[in-house]
Amino acid sequence: MEDRIFTDEIIPRHEERLEAKRAEEGSLPERVRKMLELGARAEANGQGEERIFRLQAEFMADWELPDLYRSWFSAYYPTYARMSGPQLLSYFSWRTRWKAGERKMGSPVSFAFVYVYELLNGAGASGPQDAWEKLSAFWEEYRKLDFTLDRYVPQWLDDLVVYEGLDQDLMRREYVPKSDRETAEVVEKLERGVRFDADPEFAEETFQLLNARSSYKLEKSSFWTGHEKAMKRLVLEGFLKLRARRALGTDRWFGTRYRRDAELFASAVFDFSRRPEDRIYTISSFKRWVCERGSWRLEELFPERATLPEISAFLKVVDAELRNASGYKRKLTVSDPTGDFTRAVREVLNDWDEARRKAANPVRQLDFGRLAGIRADALETQEKLIVEEPFEEALPCAEGAAQAALKEEALKTSENAFTATTAAALAEDTDRGAPEAAEVGDALEKKPANSEMLASEDRKLLQRLLDGIRPTELPGGLSPEMTADRLNEKLYDAFGDAILEVVGGKLVLIEDYAEDLRELLQDS
Repeated sequence: MEDRIFTDEIIPRHEERLEAKRAEEGSLPERVRKMLELGARAEANGQGEERIFRLQAEFMADWELPDLYRSWFSAYYPTYARMSGPQLLSYFSWRTRWKAGERKMGSPVSFAFVYVYELLNGAGASGPQDAWEKLSAFWEEYRKLDFTLDRYVPQWLDDLVVYEGLDQDLMRREYVPKSDRETAEVVEKLERGVRFDADPEFAEETFQLLNARSSYKLEKSSFWTGHEKAMKRLVLEGFLKLRARRALGTDRWFGTRYRRDAELFASAVFDFSRRPEDRIYTISSFKRWVCERGSWRLEELFPERATLPEISAFLKVVDAELRNASGYKRKLTVSDPTGDFTRAVREVLNDWDEARRKAANPVRQLDFGRLAGIRADALETQEKLIVEEPFEEALPCAEGAAQAALKEEALKTSENAFTATTAAALAEDTDRGAPEAAEVGDALEKKPANSEMLASEDRKLLQRLLDGIRPTELPGGLSPEMTADRLNEKLYDAFGDAILEVVGGKLVLIEDYAEDLRELLQDS
């Protein structure tokens, strides 16, 4: 029972404890005493523990204590303020010897954490990069003696890269898996607005990602062979239109973005007030850290690996619409409840068609020195067409309707001849970046030839051109240029290109289309 007997013990009074502490501190080196005074003043001014530690660490960064002191110290959250006088001397003695290359002396792991905290806060380093390098080197050496730091330092090193905005090559962890890097690069370029025609590799990668996430595989389509380029281009351009409109979640077709609070330097003594400014650190489109008003958040894009019904439906619409535009016999039935996919694809096809028309009828760069002559020709043509009524009655019955229609069209053209030619002379080429004729031709087959739109005078003229005759008089008294434009427009659906041109002031048939034109006239 004697071990249960309690005896009186004198407890030192508060004043006595303070006196003992002052005595202890009074025996410390001057630099250590000033450090403690610095901490006391900062605490009195309402500074937090992390800021106090950083101020003290910066003050003691270059101080050395070569004498050997051995006093054990252990704390979950180790700082100078938690050490006694002998423990402070032991720490600075250990730090001095470690920097000198000594590795065999024993030391508490809490000393190692204090040194890590110093480097994290930039104490003892010439800059953020130097702090990272020194911390990395220290950890690699210390882990040979104790693995405790392995739980924390790798993450803190990465946090230091983010916080200080260092090169992401210093990252020790792979935040974007290799399997997702291609997706990350595609998303990043899409968000930056990189053009597909400027980066063919980017275009191919985007198509392959879309195709991989679709259960409908275009390469298995009966329409794929021979139309690969056009189908890929239609997919990409249609996708861009949908993405611009934020239609049907196209911004999430490659993944879903999430935001959450981020905790940098978890469990470390770190002064965040050192850099209070707002900033963003981006690894890729998949991951970035954002600091706003001192608070950090992490924005992550989780890649989509499964097939998506929306992408499957979109690719099938592309296949179906391209078949329809080309006159392909085997049609497809598609499901497009909102009509967004169909509208986007048809808009692209209309853009292609417009580009082809512009290519077939390019804007002429007129010689302004000839503008007066062109105007005179137009006025002369107008006078020829303004005739008395009996002229119409004298026309042969079989050709009266055609001549009347030709006269009406020629009048309309000649009345605006001067305005039209002037506008053409001033117009700029707007066909930059349009699909090439050969590329579009892969997708859109020629429509069945039809000559019913030709008047008898037009047919006679075309036949004479086939016979190698360059006529001097043209239907309606029109100029060679006007006649070429009028007939090229009429025959565009049959040939998909201009077949007439003016050379040396004479109307000429382009030889490449002679045989096709001959068949057209014979079949009618």
